[in-house]
Amino acid sequence: MDVFGLEPRQSDLARGIVIVKCANALTRAEQRQVWQHLAAAGITEDDSEETTPDDQEPPLRLLTAPWLPPATEEVGAQRAALERANAAFALDAVWFIKVETGVDGEAWQELRAAHLAERREEAAAQAAGPPRRVVDAIFDEAEVLYTAPDAPLTNLTVWPAADLTPALARAQGPAADSDDAPASGSLSGFSARGAVASGARPRASGEDLTADDVHEDDGDDGDDGRDDSGRGDPSGDASGATSGETVDEELADDPQAEFGDDADEDDDDSDGDDDDSDEDDGDGDDRDDGRGFGSREDEEDDDSVMELFLSESHWRNGTPPSERSVPFPLEHYPEVLDQYDWREFGIALKLGGTAIAGEDSVINAFFALWLSAYQDERIESFEPFARADVAHDRVHRSALLWVERFTVPATPADQVSFLMWIIHRLHEIIPVAWARFDIHDESGKVRRDEQGEIELILAGNPLAERLRRYGESEALSWAVAQSGWTRAELAAMLVEAALEHDPDNAESAVHAERLLRRALSFDASSEATTFLAAVLVRQGRAPEAILLAREGRSPLRLFLAREVAEHAESKLGQVLPLLDADTMERSDDEDLADLAHAIAVYAPRHLAAYLERTPARVTLLPHLYNASFELRREQSLAILRRVLSLPEPDATVEGARGAMVMAWNNACIHAHALGEYELAVELADRGMPFAEENPHIYHSAACAYAAMGQIAPALTAVRNAIAHDYEHIEKMETDPDLGPLHGLPEFSAMFAEWRHQRADLN
Repeated sequence: MDVFGLEPRQSDLARGIVIVKCANALTRAEQRQVWQHLAAAGITEDDSEETTPDDQEPPLRLLTAPWLPPATEEVGAQRAALERANAAFALDAVWFIKVETGVDGEAWQELRAAHLAERREEAAAQAAGPPRRVVDAIFDEAEVLYTAPDAPLTNLTVWPAADLTPALARAQGPAADSDDAPASGSLSGFSARGAVASGARPRASGEDLTADDVHEDDGDDGDDGRDDSGRGDPSGDASGATSGETVDEELADDPQAEFGDDADEDDDDSDGDDDDSDEDDGDGDDRDDGRGFGSREDEEDDDSVMELFLSESHWRNGTPPSERSVPFPLEHYPEVLDQYDWREFGIALKLGGTAIAGEDSVINAFFALWLSAYQDERIESFEPFARADVAHDRVHRSALLWVERFTVPATPADQVSFLMWIIHRLHEIIPVAWARFDIHDESGKVRRDEQGEIELILAGNPLAERLRRYGESEALSWAVAQSGWTRAELAAMLVEAALEHDPDNAESAVHAERLLRRALSFDASSEATTFLAAVLVRQGRAPEAILLAREGRSPLRLFLAREVAEHAESKLGQVLPLLDADTMERSDDEDLADLAHAIAVYAPRHLAAYLERTPARVTLLPHLYNASFELRREQSLAILRRVLSLPEPDATVEGARGAMVMAWNNACIHAHALGEYELAVELADRGMPFAEENPHIYHSAACAYAAMGQIAPALTAVRNAIAHDYEHIEKMETDPDLGPLHGLPEFSAMFAEWRHQRADLN
């Protein structure tokens, strides 16, 4: 039996893992006995009370557990315990790996507090300065849009996704009322981030990790103050639109922020122009676009605080162990030092040698040890990361270790070299054949099937380097001859290489198409079909792409519809039949909503036909509701009417009830602004049962009734708005859209009584 790294601890921060390699695979009961031997000497904890049936897990040769490094006088007892375990179970080797430092969370707290204090001082100074410029265009205050917090921005277009911002800006800018459809956004080329058309999504948590805890992933309107979304938090949280608060425009206007976060709004229009709903007043004034999540200010603070940390490390007992080189190929190093992004950081690795039962648990243990150095148990509020996980591809013996929003006080050099040390130690136990620092998170690098199970993790791309150095012929000869990588992995390498070519450039597209077709020859089920379809569409060969999609999976069909909508709009009518009932039912709600938004932007004449195909399931409701934003009113109204046609949800469907309640208000406002007054009244009537949940509906309904000369129901709606503490009561009194009511004694009396009651309360 060989023993490595059994040394006494040098500080109270010492923590570690122990890996035992047995001569023979042990059953669960035998594994438990090994740990009982070692727990008796304090090497690890006794898990004898564990009730997992022995037949739940296969026999293993590699066993892992947390290790408490011993004091000097305890080393002998731990070694003796190893001998006893060896005598009973024939151990080949035992490795002890420890780390004796950790990041200083207190330094984080102090720097962050100082930074926030500085931000507050700057904000106070700005507040004391000259008043903000008055908007003199259509609105006094630009319209503010908020979205359902339970429906995040979707990720259907995981291939080189077009940035919708330019097209959306055109759609909602000064010329938003023109008859010209928004031009499509442009792409400079493929995006390596989008190498997954299956829509893989990371799933993990930022809680403290141990080797046993690691989650293993297998598999409006006039000066009315009407809320033009009725929105806020669909779950009914008081932080939503009904609270009457507004978001700081300087902090909330972020074109990169995701949909799906609760915020509050206050929009008004001083002149009562029916064109009041344009989302941009055209004066260049920043507005809160409602897409930022509730902690947008914190996010900006994190950005600037991280700048401080990235220039200096703060450790409690010196820097962690590090490596500057490893005995196996490591891609993206040292480039990762310059490309480091604390929002997404990780490493992918491919194991070499012969597979040994239990190697997954060894990787998990090293992952837990790595992240343990970035946790400070003294400070409960210190959260070093948002999510983290290990994804395993057992077929290809690959794994991806990743972490998101890695907000730790350590420089990129410290973080990178420490992770290299971790992987080097792993290599001493299980050979690592190839690795690469992954700049992006799991959702961009793990290919999953339609059931969400992992199909492939590509942990390196030696083919890409050979293509660059020796040319396509030599690289393909190597691919055919070698045996270290499977045909599925080689196909994925070719796809990555193809993504480096610009599909909009005719010459470059030829190379991309050739590589993608070769990839299909290696693996017909690879993502090459998706990207090949995109190349064909970009090169004016949409009919060929449609033929590919007919036999393709649901994500490919949705993806092709997006590509054709943007780049070959006239052909979209030929693609929509591919979106049959089965395809739509099997597609994710996020993807369906994302496609609705894209079609509304790039191919609005096909929007109605697409919406008719969307499944009538209640879970789609909040996502489709979110897709109605940042569009022209006609398209927004069409999507909202589809939302309102879905089954009425109850409170058990997360986000759906609130989204529908807000949709009634928005749809009524859009119809009124478009001059479709009869439709606005119809929506007001049907939305009235939901008005108690969202009093904004009363105001919107009153305007709709007034426009049609229905004075009695308009007065009733105003009265109900006041009775339900609508947050913009005073604005209703002067709202030009309620002009037919202004001269009525009943109308004036309601507001006089409201002021009298408010005076009594104050």
